[in-house]
Amino acid sequence: MQTASIGQDRYPECMGKFYIINAPWAFSAVWSIIKPWLDEVTVAKIDILGASYKEALLKQIDEENLPGVFGGKCDCPGGCSLSDAGPWNPKDELKGNIANSGSS
Repeated sequence: MQTASIGQDRYPECMGKFYIINAPWAFSAVWSIIKPWLDEVTVAKIDILGASYKEALLKQIDEENLPGVFGGKCDCPGGCSLSDAGPWNPKDELKGNIANSGSS
């Protein structure tokens, strides 16, 4: 609990939204016990989702940005979790960088 308190007190706005997907029922049960000790603002940012998570994710993430493994249309070279895609590095530039990196 001390760790949660430190995170809430010193880094209250670092997390926009946090999704836990495919959570088993036991995880949800434990979460319902733990969340009363956490700050309401922090709890509101955390969603525990079971197998039917796609609709909830699509409310927050555009389908073209949601990785294909989660039901979206994003298919970054090498996998979305290892990609450096973002507003700082558009996908078209990434594809060129990946293609060029193999020719050195």
